[in-house]
Amino acid sequence: MATHETPAPTFINTATQSSNPLKVGHSVRSCTDEVQRADSFTVDGRRIFLYDTPGFDDTNLSENDVLNAIALELEKQYRQKQTLHGIIYVHRISDIRVGGLAKMNFRIFQKLCGDNSLKNVVIMTNMWGKVSREEGLAKAAEIASMDDFFKPAIDRGAVMIPNDPNTAATAHEIMRHILKNRPLPLCIQEEIVDQHKSINKTGAGIALDIKLEQLAQKYERILKEQLAAAEDARKARDEELRKEQEQEAEKYRKLLEKLQRERREQAAQYQALQGQLSELMAGANNNVNNIAPAKQGGPKAQEGHEGIVSGQVYTLCNKQHGLYATVAGSKVVLREARAYDNHQQVSFD
Repeated sequence: MATHETPAPTFINTATQSSNPLKVGHSVRSCTDEVQRADSFTVDGRRIFLYDTPGFDDTNLSENDVLNAIALELEKQYRQKQTLHGIIYVHRISDIRVGGLAKMNFRIFQKLCGDNSLKNVVIMTNMWGKVSREEGLAKAAEIASMDDFFKPAIDRGAVMIPNDPNTAATAHEIMRHILKNRPLPLCIQEEIVDQHKSINKTGAGIALDIKLEQLAQKYERILKEQLAAAEDARKARDEELRKEQEQEAEKYRKLLEKLQRERREQAAQYQALQGQLSELMAGANNNVNNIAPAKQGGPKAQEGHEGIVSGQVYTLCNKQHGLYATVAGSKVVLREARAYDNHQQVSFD
């Protein structure tokens, strides 16, 4: 996870060395508008999947859209009994100062994880090539000690690791650290699934609403200043300056309206996404219950029953949702896949 200005896909692509890399943005516009899973790779025989999330302050998405996208993916994984070994939060060591937005974004991140899961968090600093070694070490020490930034998470077990140099070997060392963790559910997963909270009532949702409220207050202040300046220009008969100030005022009026709309609509938007997730998971369950033997003349699967017969070969595929199947003992497990082998055949002993 990172802000949209910090290119997490660069790190992921370096780690995976995949021929199918994630897109990396080199402009002010973000390339990530949904949670993406990169191709798997192995470290010390362990198969690893990395996910890239959209960042807060994204150029394409609202703050609600970003939190909803992340929360929905986490909810889906938790309902499928999957928990994460760790989360990497990416921060640029080259940033001259830590602004209020960066602090608010990390506060949302902490609430999303919850105090108990912060021990599985890696705060990874990148962009070390843009600063001298001395500057970077001094900056790392400074942000690690800031009470309103990284220090509370570090006090609860999070670690700060430099991505320096930016190589596959460095990325794999970070993976080795994460693989030592015991997988834990995140706070937002327990809140949504176990406690049945709406997204706006979760810790992360409340933290995001506080951020939006603070931004709304800022926009209101600037709007009033611009309107007052426009009135002063009108009195001074400076028509050009009046138009400029009114145009600026209109820009902030629209930003304020957008924020207010986001705050009203967050819960409803997430409920709609949850409905889509329920349909997807129900479809996956139906596919498990209606597997038919691939061998011609073999026993036919019974509707509402797994239809698994010893010694038979079964074809598992789902083009519509992009699912792949794995077999553990006699259990078929369907998972969503970014790329999957169609018509994969498996047999049961």
